[in-house]
Amino acid sequence: MLFKKPWVILVWLLAISLIILDAVILVGISNSNKEVDRFDQAHSLVNPSVALPAATLVAQSYDYCTLKQDAGLATDLQAGTPVPMQPVALGPTPTAAPTEMAQPTETSRPEANEPVLVPTLVPTLAPTATQPVYNELESWKPEVVDAGALKKSNFHAVVVGVGYPESENETKLLAIISGLENNFTGVNIDFAFVRNPVNLNLDHTEQAVNFSSNSDIDKILAKIRKVHPVDGIVLALDTPEFLGTSDTRQWAMLTGTDPNAVLIGSHEIGHLLGLGDGYESYYPNGYLPNSELFYSGSMPKILSDSLPKLKTLPPLYEVGTCNGNNVYTFYERSNNIMSDYNPQGPNPWGPSVFTPLQILEMNDFISITKEGN
Repeated sequence: MLFKKPWVILVWLLAISLIILDAVILVGISNSNKEVDRFDQAHSLVNPSVALPAATLVAQSYDYCTLKQDAGLATDLQAGTPVPMQPVALGPTPTAAPTEMAQPTETSRPEANEPVLVPTLVPTLAPTATQPVYNELESWKPEVVDAGALKKSNFHAVVVGVGYPESENETKLLAIISGLENNFTGVNIDFAFVRNPVNLNLDHTEQAVNFSSNSDIDKILAKIRKVHPVDGIVLALDTPEFLGTSDTRQWAMLTGTDPNAVLIGSHEIGHLLGLGDGYESYYPNGYLPNSELFYSGSMPKILSDSLPKLKTLPPLYEVGTCNGNNVYTFYERSNNIMSDYNPQGPNPWGPSVFTPLQILEMNDFISITKEGN
């Protein structure tokens, strides 16, 4: 018999293994492509589905598509200009205290050849990106705790503490999640958190922050997906820096120790749920129109589809231009969390930090991107 030869059996087993591996890879690529297709579908540009109301011209308007010389490093980075990045210091701020200095007395006087002690500062070192002490990513085994209300059709957000002491991590994250759950009332999202913090290497310029190694996000997601469903991670950083960024696809980062951490987190998670920025004075090519800043004849599909669901259209403002096109936004910008990290209340639509239109858009985005999952 042919299969009595051991080497033939090995060849057949190897061939079958390669076929299975190719199938797994193809399925993974197919799923990834579907996710990208659904994301692009939600943001495809269409005509407004309703007649827009008359717009009010604001006092301060912008030429959104012209980069100013003094725009700042974060804006230069967004525009594709290389800028210097600094490592993010994680953990409690290092402190320094003088050592005790020996006091000479009549009975204890240093001899001429003895060294005299002088004051020196001895820093009390705390963990930082360059001095990792906590759980390193390679050995990190996330213990995910479901905060409740887990539903298959929801967007599953998992909050991860970065740089926190083990003893403080859970308390800090639960406080942030409590505020996030309140701000996302009416949005189809649920929150979980990882009980054990992790140490990461991160870089930033001004408020823009990113992974030092692009592969870290894939490693984090892979580790969490082994134990819990996750659509996006929210990294709460124990750092004195003011930081807030989202890649709009998989992750959001915020300074977890900032007094406005919940507002920063709400803004950045809004990006994960399809909302764009409305506060920038410059947008690179392809960034406009978005859910917050759009043209009279062109806006993202999730915005256009959500407008007819409102009983009354919100006020419309003309806020600037982009390459000769007038740019508009709904609602007053100072009330809008996607146009201001710290929106000024009370909001005319109610207690939510998100507008009724934004809540509709986020739920529409979740529905599109979760379709078939």
